[in-house]
Amino acid sequence: MRRRTAGHVAALFGFLATGGCGGSPASPGPPPTSGPSAILIHVVSGDGGASVAGAVVTLASGASLTTDGDGHATPLLASGSELRIEAAGFFLRGTLFRGEGRFTLWPVSAQADATFVEELVFNRLIADGRLTRPVTNASFVPQGPLREDPAWRALAGRAAANLTEALGGGIEYRLADAAAPGEIAIEMRVDTADPFFQSNPNFQAYTRVIQQRNRITSGAITFRTRNDAASVSLVTHEMGHAYGLGHPSQAGLMSPATIGRFTDFTPAEKLEMRLMLQRLPGTAPPDDDRVATTTSARFAARVGCPSQGTP
Repeated sequence: MRRRTAGHVAALFGFLATGGCGGSPASPGPPPTSGPSAILIHVVSGDGGASVAGAVVTLASGASLTTDGDGHATPLLASGSELRIEAAGFFLRGTLFRGEGRFTLWPVSAQADATFVEELVFNRLIADGRLTRPVTNASFVPQGPLREDPAWRALAGRAAANLTEALGGGIEYRLADAAAPGEIAIEMRVDTADPFFQSNPNFQAYTRVIQQRNRITSGAITFRTRNDAASVSLVTHEMGHAYGLGHPSQAGLMSPATIGRFTDFTPAEKLEMRLMLQRLPGTAPPDDDRVATTTSARFAARVGCPSQGTP
């Protein structure tokens, strides 16, 4: 995948008109506009919450401040004010002031560089190149013979628990015969005769998700054979797609070339998965949540997974 240059990143973060669409993970959209006042903000790392000293906070007016040794600064902000926050070791963040003075930054490192994050998180396999994920708990619901197979249910239950653990419990996944009220239902089945496999005989599984405004609302995971469904690596990999993950080229459970070498998500994958929970669905790369998706369009995306690679 093509890497972004500094110029490309800067272009992504040209300021928009104050009051553009956006929101916090708990409350989409900025609060009603109010007059500017001095607001004590705290800039922290999204990985662990450590204060970020020396971060440059730039306002739409062009005025800028630098956070002190405790990660604090006091800009003049109104509800819906735009900020750009830059700090060494983190992606440039574009965001809005939505009444919360704590701003997390997305770490970038050799183990989780821009290419890895874009391929895993901001991928076009699940959606439109913007961060796409569920916003509620989800149940994986077995269909047909899988429903009555105790060994498979135990395997899939462990995989769902691994996904929940990877997310730090921020969203819970479970195996169940039906989704609880308010939960997302992701069906799981085996169907060798599925037209997708007829056209793609070298693929072992595919995940289909339904989404609206970059929020996954339902879906299905289909395996080509029972043997494919018995692979804990492949089952967990497909569950990762149901959370919104793409296919990174970096070795790991979500890489098509190395699925079979892992039975759980790597530390780098887990970090990005937890960071996703700190951002609104619709956040644009590298880390811009000022114009999170507002379209009401509902559409489906399908991700096919080829035969597992070997070391």
